Amino acid sequence: MIGWNLLLSLLPERHAVGHFNATPTFRQWAPPRTNRIDEEHYWKITRAVYELCLERVGTEPSLWPGLIEHLDDLPASYREEAFALLATDRDRFTEEEQFAAWEALDTLARRHREYADAKWALPVEARSELESVVASLRPDRASLSERWLFDDSMPDLGIKKASDRDNYEEELARLRGDAVRAIWDEGGLDLLVDVAQRVKTPWSLGYTSGVALDLPLETVAELLDADSKASSEFATAALRATTKGDLGKLRPLVERFAGRSDVQARLLLMAEDLPEAWAIAESTGAEVDAKYWAGFYPFGRGADFPLVNETARKLADHRRWATALDLMSHFFKNGNLDEALIIEAFTSMLHEGDPEMRVLSEYEITNLMNFLRESDRVDSGTLARLEWQLLPALDSQPDSSTLQRTLSESPEFFVEVISLLYRPKSEKGEHTATEAEKNVAGNAWRLLHEWKRLPGTVDETHAIDLDALVTWAAKARELLKEADRLEVGESQIGQVLAHAPADEDGTWPVRAVRDFLEAHGSKKVLSGFSMGTYNKRGVTSRGVTEGGAQEYALADEYTKWADATKVRWPKTSRVLRDLADGYRSEGQRNDEQAQRVQEGFRF
Repeated sequence: MIGWNLLLSLLPERHAVGHFNATPTFRQWAPPRTNRIDEEHYWKITRAVYELCLERVGTEPSLWPGLIEHLDDLPASYREEAFALLATDRDRFTEEEQFAAWEALDTLARRHREYADAKWALPVEARSELESVVASLRPDRASLSERWLFDDSMPDLGIKKASDRDNYEEELARLRGDAVRAIWDEGGLDLLVDVAQRVKTPWSLGYTSGVALDLPLETVAELLDADSKASSEFATAALRATTKGDLGKLRPLVERFAGRSDVQARLLLMAEDLPEAWAIAESTGAEVDAKYWAGFYPFGRGADFPLVNETARKLADHRRWATALDLMSHFFKNGNLDEALIIEAFTSMLHEGDPEMRVLSEYEITNLMNFLRESDRVDSGTLARLEWQLLPALDSQPDSSTLQRTLSESPEFFVEVISLLYRPKSEKGEHTATEAEKNVAGNAWRLLHEWKRLPGTVDETHAIDLDALVTWAAKARELLKEADRLEVGESQIGQVLAHAPADEDGTWPVRAVRDFLEAHGSKKVLSGFSMGTYNKRGVTSRGVTEGGAQEYALADEYTKWADATKVRWPKTSRVLRDLADGYRSEGQRNDEQAQRVQEGFRF
């Protein structure tokens, strides 16, 4: 097959794209290159490859489908040769080979029939020849010739799907109905089930059978717990189509299959009357109830699903916490979710684990957390603990506003987070952290890294209350000293102060922070303030010859602030001037690098 696949890959391909290696941009030693080949030479090679393909299919008819897929990319004379061989080779095919060749030809014909007005479509004469070959190879058995209708949820019918959707769906339903009736006449239910094993959408075959045929429901229900997934899908779809979720039709079947919990649970999952189905599942027995809720799919119930909280409660009771949360996240805008249930489900999922946790995306978790933040029935302590646990799950949408508020209002929580990330200063020796300790430390680092709300922030004005800031810092220092983490804690205090606002006249940082640094700014606090100020700039980008213009602008700005604060706030002024000097030095380095690039020395 390797050689055959190589031959097919050498045939023309209408939409093929070639990618060529890049040549040097600034050097002239690369020779010029043309990407064209002689047309006569190209078609000579193509003809030779095609003849080899015909030779192979002549001895191995099972290879025809691969070549058929390329026929519409070949010249007309090539197609005519292939069509002639196919029309005369029917007797040489086994039934399986004939079906495979017919299926490939029929797929090709339907595609060109549907897009007959496209520029790439075969001309009318060629399509007529193709249709003739398709007809000559069409299998005699409906279980083969109609199978294609169930190999795709929207198979090509020769009708535009988008522009004529109603007509398409009507025709698809008609063709499928005729197909299942023909298969039923050929071999009954057993043959339908056999075909279900061979098509790609057994559920569509089952649903059409339920609509078009008078199926024996008990016999079909026997297949619900079949080992074959295709048989089970066929039976489920057929019964859904037949019963339409009516418990009046489903309940007798549930009673008939007493002792077969899988069948009973799957029958009840079809019911539209959810409360009644829940009651029957519970009264039928714990095993049926458990299997019902293990297979329950809560979506597709409408935009105004009235049983959101009740359904989520049942899912949570059966340890499907992530699915319960996923369901509630779709209705968070309605405003009538059970906050206590959301918190319980999150907490249980995080503590006990849930194999379905992957169904929850960052977006859904964020929506639920925002719902809780806006609720007046959730206390800030509970919300902060939940935010802390969920922080790693919010990589790209890290709204930790409650935690940041807690950090800025509670020195105890601040020291607790510092203690999770840093070891005591006096502790010596190596320590191999467990995986759980690494995760917690990573959580703590991320929270401190994102912390931008200053202690003493006044909500209404976003001003900084100096007295509140001093009180918070004094308590934090006391607790940090007790925890033997004073230096790292003071550095972190300095880093959060770097996110201070400016005064109304534009001087930065705001006066309250300058007063704090002057009266309470230890060496570590000032160092942290400098580091936090530098780091908050983030990632920069520039042209290769731009130089240090960005840094010089920053240096001028910090110099201006240093001059404005040097008389009354010398500590702040010194930090600002050092930052200005650092940016000037960085600007000079970028100038030198740009000069090297301009002179032809990259780095």
